[in-house]
This record gives sequence, structure tokens and C-alpha cells, in this order.
Amino acid sequence: MAQLPRVAVLGRGPTAGVTVFALVDSGLDARLFVPAAAPARPVVTGAERPATVTAAPTPAEDYLRERGLADRITRLDGDSGIRPDDTRPVDTGRRPFDLRGSDQQVTRWDVVVVTEDPVEDQAEDQADRAAGPSIGSPLFGGVFSLDTDGVYRCGRLPGSVDGSVDGADTVRLADAQGRWISEYLRGRYLLPPRSVMLAAAGLPAAGPASWLRSHADRLRASWHGRHRRPGRPAVQGYLRWLGAELRRGRARAAEGGYPIPVPSLITAE
Repeated sequence: MAQLPRVAVLGRGPTAGVTVFALVDSGLDARLFVPAAAPARPVVTGAERPATVTAAPTPAEDYLRERGLADRITRLDGDSGIRPDDTRPVDTGRRPFDLRGSDQQVTRWDVVVVTEDPVEDQAEDQADRAAGPSIGSPLFGGVFSLDTDGVYRCGRLPGSVDGSVDGADTVRLADAQGRWISEYLRGRYLLPPRSVMLAAAGLPAAGPASWLRSHADRLRASWHGRHRRPGRPAVQGYLRWLGAELRRGRARAAEGGYPIPVPSLITAE
């Protein structure tokens, strides 16, 4: 029987914490990996000892600790983590990803979820981008890459200027996308045909398919058209579309016998 995949989530902000919680709450083995170069702060360790410097807890870590998931956190240091070459398959087919935290042994994970949050510190943004694998475009629903196997994105609103959202909408979007990924990895949801995903990403499919282009236009209108309130991302329209897509994908999974699309390749640590 196919085993469910193990999921590594990369990020520092609220999106990463919400994503890990959604995955664990859905029954998956998921862990947060905090990229290196998090802000540091001095901590006094005692009158007889000099002050030491330790990395401040990130919003993602705080979120998980508040929910009793402190054991799901690993920090990456400057000499560890995922390297770009680690995202390329060996020979043919998929393989696990190797990650290593500070002073820890390498652990293996079947898939990686890269999260996004608005960042004000340019150095932090550069560190986040360096720590995680690049994700090929296009992205179906802002989550599933049509070109990169085993790597997903969470926290991106398709079609917006920078893909990110603010405030409470960040939590709503991350939770919905995290649970979407969970449904897929557990075999309860199947993706549509590639031609439909290309159309949803706003790209032409092979051959004459004007109805697919119309489908893409309707998606963009529903996410960023009349439902959009001034000054807010079109999260509500996106979540309506996602709810409908989940219903369609669950029907596809039921028809196909609920196959596990990304079975675990890990047999031992």
C-alpha cells in the first residue's frame, strides 16, 4: 500500500506556520524549516556570563508553538538546507529532497512547499529566496507548478501584482491552499488535465482551444473583477473558485479510485 508523502515547508512568516498546521491537521507528516539569517537579538544568560546572541523567534515558529507544534520546527543554518541542484531529479523520475538543520543529520522529505509572505527587510527576502528551490512557471491556482515536480507554493494569489496578500487574508489564503495541497497529497483530490491547468494559468494550450482561453478569462474576472473591494486582494473570489475546483477534483479522485499521486519514496531515515 502506498504511503503518504512527508512534507517539508520552508518559510519564516505567518504563511509558513499556517501551512504546516493545515498539513498536520489533515493527517500529513509535515515540518517547518526556517531559512538561515533570521534576525538576531542579544539575550542575557546570567550575571556571571556575557550576553549571547540568539535568533529571534519567527512568526511561523510562534504560530506553531502557540498550537503545540514546537516539535515540528527545524532551523536551517548558512551551511545547510536545500540547494538548487537538490531540486533536480536523478536520472529519471522523482526522488526525495535532503534537508539538514543546524548541527543535525540530513533528513529526507518527499515534497517541499515554499511559502511567501510580504517582507520589509530586503536581506530577509534574499535569504528566503536563496534557501528555497525555484519553482517553475506556470502555476495552477498559484500552487501547483506544471514544470517542477514535488515542489509547491503557498501564499500566492494568482494574477495579483506581486502574488502576495496582507493581514487576515494571508491566513485565509495559506490555510485554504495548505488544505488543497493536503487533499492532493492524500489522494482525495486529482488535478485536472494539463490543458485546463495551462488555461487557468493564462497560457494557451496546444491546438485550437478557444473555450480554454474563455475559461482563463472567467477565472481572472472572478478573482480580480467585480468581486474585488478597493484596496484588498481578490481573496474571496479566489476562495470561491478553489471551493468549486476542490469539488471537481474530488469527483475525479473518486472516479479514479483515490490513487495517491505522490507516494512516499522514503523507506528509512
